[in-house]
Amino acid sequence: MAEQKLIYRPVIEALFVVGLADRLTPDYRARLAKLGINLDKLLPGYPYEAWEEAVQSTATLFPELEPEPAIAEVGRRMVVATVEGNPVGKRLLPLLKMLGVGKALKRAYGRTTEGNFNTVSFGVETPKSLEIHMSFVGKIPEFARGSIVGMGQMLGAPLRPVTTSYTEPKATFTVGWD
Repeated sequence: MAEQKLIYRPVIEALFVVGLADRLTPDYRARLAKLGINLDKLLPGYPYEAWEEAVQSTATLFPELEPEPAIAEVGRRMVVATVEGNPVGKRLLPLLKMLGVGKALKRAYGRTTEGNFNTVSFGVETPKSLEIHMSFVGKIPEFARGSIVGMGQMLGAPLRPVTTSYTEPKATFTVGWD
């Protein structure tokens, strides 16, 4: 039997309780509850499928954006909320900034934190770019791309991630910076 893909409670809290707090409506909270995500009583983990459906539906919270940019914005918000809401993340941020963008990205993405299944590796690196390979972004590569933008925001380095390859569930991003 294959291991179930899980998204853990801190990710749900960072995204829905903090990152999207200004956009959540009672109707959207009810939609999350139908997916099994009750924000008033969070479980330790959630099936990836419920998470993915919840993220896909977040595009409706950003009617001013097309769906793909809206999902990227959700990824950005999740990373910002995760770093800002985590005392360890806040303390490590100055160190990551000192490492430089490429090394900071490798450090930040070089471990599995959002679930128990996505593996991140790195390819070609130059002084102003880095290739990032993600083994599992499901049907929402824009969310992952947005998370990279959010990490750049936290590092104080505007990042330009471009999806160079996507074959569900894998994606490769080439990330550039100045």
